[in-house]
Amino acid sequence: MILLMMLAALQADGEQCPGVSQVSRRDCAGLYAGQADAEMNRQWRLTVRFAHDRDDRRSFPGVEMHTYDHLLRAQKAWLAYRDAQCDSEPDAAGGGQDQFVIDKQCFERLTRERTRQLKEMTEWQN
Repeated sequence: MILLMMLAALQADGEQCPGVSQVSRRDCAGLYAGQADAEMNRQWRLTVRFAHDRDDRRSFPGVEMHTYDHLLRAQKAWLAYRDAQCDSEPDAAGGGQDQFVIDKQCFERLTRERTRQLKEMTEWQN
């Protein structure tokens, strides 16, 4: 609970993970990554609903839409990409004590980008 309050305070100040201790940076980076993941999961459910609706509206005898199938395949590939990319960034940065923080910052950054992409998909027109 205290960490969630810290996250809210940090967001209000516009700062991300300003703590000087390694533990503070790790906790903060983990919280931001978790928040980004939760937001993407909420958007994922909305985008899936959109894809199913689109498939239902566009399908007719002899022609089926596969929006959901393609979306699911793309999401699985994206998750594998994100995890591999975020595994490699701490190594590229030289490792050290901040490996966890670098990994979680990568996770947050790529997850927020994917959330935006998923949201844009729900804005597709016919």
